[in-house]
Amino acid sequence: MSNGSIILMGGYDGGIYKNDVWQSTDNGETWTLVNASAGWSGRYAHSSVTMLDGRIVLMGGYDSTRKNDVW
Repeated sequence: MSNGSIILMGGYDGGIYKNDVWQSTDNGETWTLVNASAGWSGRYAHSSVTMLDGRIVLMGGYDSTRKNDVW
């Protein structure tokens, strides 16, 4: 992010598709939960991009079906 923080979203833990959001402000040494259940369905293999105004766009992924949505 423009403030130097790292954002990590979603994934798969071997049993559950995740839609959580985590942030680190110390280069990944520690993580803080930002949102335990974001609006998008739990998924992995998604992509994201940070916009110039600081917004994050999350796209696609997989949650037992292929996704082609944008958040």
